[in-house]
Amino acid sequence: MKKILAVLLLLAFHTGQAQIPLFSTTLELKRGTDYHQSLAATDTAYSQFAVFISDKESLKALRLNGALFFKDSLTTTRPVKDYDFMAGYSFTNGKPGVYWASADLKKLQGLYFDFENSTVGRANFEMPYAEDEEILTTFSEYNSFYILTLPAKKDELKCYIFNKGTYTIKTIDFSGFAFTNEKSKKTTLNALISYYSLQKIEAHGFTDLATSSQKIKLYALKDSFLLTLDHNPGYTQIFTINNEDYTITQKIYTHSVLTESADANSFYIEGKLYQLKLNNEEIALTATTLSNTADSKNYHATAEETIGFKNSPLLSQTGNDSPDEFRDTKKFLRRAGSSGIAISVYRTPDDLLVTAGGVRTILPAGDVILGAGLVLAGGSSDMFGDGHELQTNYFESLFDDAFNHRPYVLPTLAIDNIGRYTGGNKNLTLQTVTPFKGSYILGFYDTKARRYLLRKFDDEFAY
Repeated sequence: MKKILAVLLLLAFHTGQAQIPLFSTTLELKRGTDYHQSLAATDTAYSQFAVFISDKESLKALRLNGALFFKDSLTTTRPVKDYDFMAGYSFTNGKPGVYWASADLKKLQGLYFDFENSTVGRANFEMPYAEDEEILTTFSEYNSFYILTLPAKKDELKCYIFNKGTYTIKTIDFSGFAFTNEKSKKTTLNALISYYSLQKIEAHGFTDLATSSQKIKLYALKDSFLLTLDHNPGYTQIFTINNEDYTITQKIYTHSVLTESADANSFYIEGKLYQLKLNNEEIALTATTLSNTADSKNYHATAEETIGFKNSPLLSQTGNDSPDEFRDTKKFLRRAGSSGIAISVYRTPDDLLVTAGGVRTILPAGDVILGAGLVLAGGSSDMFGDGHELQTNYFESLFDDAFNHRPYVLPTLAIDNIGRYTGGNKNLTLQTVTPFKGSYILGFYDTKARRYLLRKFDDEFAY
């Protein structure tokens, strides 16, 4: 009886700790849910948190301090219909701004909230893109809003940086560097990005394997950007772009050499590059400090061996179905080897969680029975096409900072608890999930209670 009571108390403790209410306010949103939007923003300089919520007529800004206590709010009119969505945010001296954009990002309107004086300023921007300039991605990092583009037929990127009520344009010139394709033949950065696309990685949050499977990734760091290329299975090509003068340095980090040809990918976090390479017969996992390659550490297993550095079973998950377990390493490598190789690394409270494997898209079972058994694996940016289901083949591992394997029970992550909290509840809309000071902040609108709420979720410790 005492053991049962202890288990119940432990479950109650974990349930209570899984989420912490932060803020709740009554909010009446005008009808027309197509106009309802929300955007969460974090201020790294002044340690504060903001949320923007709109309906068809108005835009409301909420501000919380670094301890996530509510400070104040401001309401203004929503931009006219020419502006379709909130594309990003910036902060200037603690004052948040939000950028509304047209669908093609050619027109933007910045709204700047001065809580101390209860005023909202506005600025309109007509973007000077060239006719054949391709928009790659938009993101908000370190209190600025960025639009990154690819000019046609040039080995350069253009960066439009919004803050302080205006924007600047920076050109990142790669023409002085050499590029080869997956077959080691000469090519250009423009050709590579046009084929593989470019994936912006969230530096402070969990990255799923579908996202990390992309071959070209961009990481925004405090004083630089990292552009990593893994299209050639022989090496990871890394460009460090100084975000003061936009000068570029390049380094090459070779992948492990396996007996047979193999696919590879990498993931960057906290000054280290984690590389995964595998085929049907072997798998290799390597960690290297970018500033000191001599400390590189490698794990390896063959199809005939048990993967001794894993903490989870070898799993395969299709869509939202429950994962199935592979019976042995050989079956796992055969499936993962025919997928787009992917690795993701995430900082938990006391460990590094590595998720490794591959992702591919498959036709639903009914279509396969009808004879359309197509499988698509890694490559161009359209690998996750319509009408297909995503299949992830993976395992999870825990390591310390020196990349020593830690054979502990895997922790429950904040994102897992968020999924359980929101799953199946149709009353919760306008959901945002934002990393903030090591926690995740879930924002949502409860349509039944007509309230907007914020709740905090934390990762658990491994044991």
